[in-house]
Amino acid sequence: MKRYFIVPSVQRNAMEGNQSRRTVLKGIGGALASAAALGAAGTAAAKETTKAGSDLYYDPAVEFTAASYDGADRKGALLEAIKYDTASCLIGDVHYIVDDGDDTYDVRDDAADSDVGVTVGGLDEAYLSTQIPVANGEADLYQQAFVNETDNAPSLLIENDLELPAGGDYTVATLANPELGDEDNDAHLVSEGYYDVLVVTDGTDYVAFAQRETWRKAFDDQQVGIEATSESAWENAYVDGDAALDTNTSNSGDVDLAFTLAVGDREQITWTTAIGFGTTEADAVDRAVGALEAGFDSERQDSLF
Repeated sequence: MKRYFIVPSVQRNAMEGNQSRRTVLKGIGGALASAAALGAAGTAAAKETTKAGSDLYYDPAVEFTAASYDGADRKGALLEAIKYDTASCLIGDVHYIVDDGDDTYDVRDDAADSDVGVTVGGLDEAYLSTQIPVANGEADLYQQAFVNETDNAPSLLIENDLELPAGGDYTVATLANPELGDEDNDAHLVSEGYYDVLVVTDGTDYVAFAQRETWRKAFDDQQVGIEATSESAWENAYVDGDAALDTNTSNSGDVDLAFTLAVGDREQITWTTAIGFGTTEADAVDRAVGALEAGFDSERQDSLF
């Protein structure tokens, strides 16, 4: 069984200073039963927007699907079908893979339980909750994803809060499957303001991936792989069972991307993934990095108005 919500909107759930993000996200999850009745009413279209002192301009939409699987082969939750402006600029899905030092576990395929949903309001936002069995117990991943509507738009921000059992030596890998144009894509690593950024393009559209965990802006490792081959990032990040990437900085073809965050023996970590879109590399990179520099909560609050 698969449940999903497309391009969601949510109510304005303010982040209270005396609450942990996990508490807030669980609270959002508690509201999902009522949200499910409202469902996801179609997809967002490009909008005509008026800014102070300017004429109408074309504002391309960022769309995404939050999917939850509960079946024999797939059990878990993730973001799928992330699109910018047209269906030709597509990211098939974004996986998060937990390596506990002994084996690897994927949010879509290996969860014990998961949930996705939306609430209603003035922001395109989804909530995902995934419980993943690992060697020493269970990892709890709570995620909030929203379409950025600030000056750093168009971009998609994903805030991740991961709680882990004691006694592990953990690494988290993010794996994305870009499918731009005819899927004959070029991807490479760039550096911008101390951030590592993976950029993929079909020559028309550009998508940039970056992450931040407090002061950490660089990837601990990265790979640009080729899908369905021995060079696949999925093969190295997940299938081999050790999250050891075949490190490189560029590749061409039907690419998939992986980048890692070393957690070590920590039992909790919060970080943000940013995906920036544009028709030039500079625009896509600026939108991903600018959103991370501004911060998830700031961008979310500004996007409400």
